[in-house]
Amino acid sequence: MPASAESKDLPSPVTRRSKRRRVLFPLIAIVLALVPFVLLEIVLRTVDVGDPTGYVDPFVGFGRAHPLFSLARGQQTYETTRSHQLYFGTQEFSAKKPANMVRVFCLGGSTVRGRPYTTKTSFSRWLQIELKLRDPSREYEVINCGGLSYASYRLARITEEVMAYQPDLIVVATGHNEFLEDRTYQDVKSRSSRGGGIMDWLYSLRMVTLARQLGSGADVEEARESEKTVMEHEVKARLDDQSGYASYHRNDQWRKQVVNHFQHSLQAMIEMCDEHKVPLVLVGLGSNLRDCPPFKSELATALKDSQRTAFQLAYEAGQREEGNPQQALEFYRKAEAIDAGHALLNYRMARCFDRLDQAEQAADYYIRAKDTDVCPLRMVEDTYQHLLKVCRQTKTPLVDVRVSLEKLTPEGIPGYDQYMDHVHPTIRTHQFIAQRVADQLEQQEFIVSNARLTDEDRRQAYRSHFDQLKDTYLVNGRRRVGWLEKWARRSLLARETTPFDARGYLELGKRKLLFDEPGYAWNEFDRAIVLDTQNVKVLLGYAQKFFHGGQYDLSRNLLDELLKHEMAKGYVVNIDLALLIVALELGNDEEVVGIYTNRMDELQELAKSKPLWLESMPDALERAKNLAAKSD
Repeated sequence: MPASAESKDLPSPVTRRSKRRRVLFPLIAIVLALVPFVLLEIVLRTVDVGDPTGYVDPFVGFGRAHPLFSLARGQQTYETTRSHQLYFGTQEFSAKKPANMVRVFCLGGSTVRGRPYTTKTSFSRWLQIELKLRDPSREYEVINCGGLSYASYRLARITEEVMAYQPDLIVVATGHNEFLEDRTYQDVKSRSSRGGGIMDWLYSLRMVTLARQLGSGADVEEARESEKTVMEHEVKARLDDQSGYASYHRNDQWRKQVVNHFQHSLQAMIEMCDEHKVPLVLVGLGSNLRDCPPFKSELATALKDSQRTAFQLAYEAGQREEGNPQQALEFYRKAEAIDAGHALLNYRMARCFDRLDQAEQAADYYIRAKDTDVCPLRMVEDTYQHLLKVCRQTKTPLVDVRVSLEKLTPEGIPGYDQYMDHVHPTIRTHQFIAQRVADQLEQQEFIVSNARLTDEDRRQAYRSHFDQLKDTYLVNGRRRVGWLEKWARRSLLARETTPFDARGYLELGKRKLLFDEPGYAWNEFDRAIVLDTQNVKVLLGYAQKFFHGGQYDLSRNLLDELLKHEMAKGYVVNIDLALLIVALELGNDEEVVGIYTNRMDELQELAKSKPLWLESMPDALERAKNLAAKSD
């Protein structure tokens, strides 16, 4: 080829410079356009404005830019990041752990947080008290990482974070929120997965955070100013919107995937703890079976119209015959043959077996009702079995609270006797959980037991803690349950939990007493006493449990009301013995002397039968006798 032809194919120097300019100029323009934003970001960071940890996390805990804890301004303590305080409350601990300090992190959902109350009466707080009582040679610090609606896969991320805070022990109690979490956060999770690290990076920018604050009022303090308004609004929207209550349908494949994810999350947490050589204890949670109807029921979609009609006829016939549980069961059996997966049908059958005192069948159907609930807000059996399986395979210590509470409950069917609502334990049950966890730690030789510890030491420690709580503490718990019941549309199923026996009235009354509603509580107690005056003994037992739990005021008030009750006259000496013991504990010597002087012979005679209350203070009468002698 001629040289002149070759030169025609090569671009000229002018052409090459032109191409470079076409590429370079746009790049320079982009850089110049970004410079103000870069400078703004630098300025915002310099003056500490727009910190993303100070605003509500758009991923509700999924964004990497929002740790659960952050250093306070003094750099001496870690505290709950403001973006998480709406979900976790406020916790703090020293950045540098003291030499004699044992630091424990408790992870879980609202049960760990202590709902319907707060972290102040959750099992984590009682665990700290319990550990100090059992092992006074060391200081114990138990940090509550219970997040509202937090499921196991979010706890795995928190486990990863707390490894940086010098933990000596991790306690995890989870399993109830596995299905709730998917529904509540499905949209933000899908956005997070689509955007990946890019979205996390964007939301870590100060200017983005500032724009969110100015544009949407994302400040956490504003959100927390009225928890009732914020929580009720969020919860109501979830149920009324298509992404909420209405979106729950029978879906076995989806359920199976969620349960498998639960197992994966547990294993991830166990592996992290093993890697960092931090002991881990898992807690198996139970739930309210007897006094909690399923949240949502549906017929199978594959049923023909004729089958649906037949089911409905049998179902309604059984409902009309519930005054005769044996007859009702015959109709319910016909409906069951058409669709055994209808949750409310299973619950009604359980109640019929319960009324017929067929405890084994009742327990079976209560569990079926829980497991066929279309909106499963209680741990399903598959999830529980996966928990047991993982513990066996990994040899991870398990405190099986579910089994322990079933053993304490008549017929092994827990209800309001152990739970305030569908899953949240009573304060006394939280204390019980803390004691069982401490037992496990003793067994593992994680703590050295104090042989001199007495029940009185524990009662007084509990009482001291209760004295620090506000008078409105119990009332606020009732308020939070009210939000939950609105959220779950429980008013639609109110008739399903109407008591059918004295036990039901007693437990419902105790629940109302724990929500500081004594008037309503005594409406229920009166009905139980009318059915059988022997139920006065049950109420004496309630007062004793409050006493052992450090709730002396509740115990005393219940005893005072019993003493005035017309139908409790046959138990006056027993009531006076209980009042004498409470007075001794409180140091009310004058009251002790008055009761003992008036009832001396009757109390001595009663002591021969070893009444239940005397177990709380075996030397009560001897102590009362000595006080009486001193007063003469």
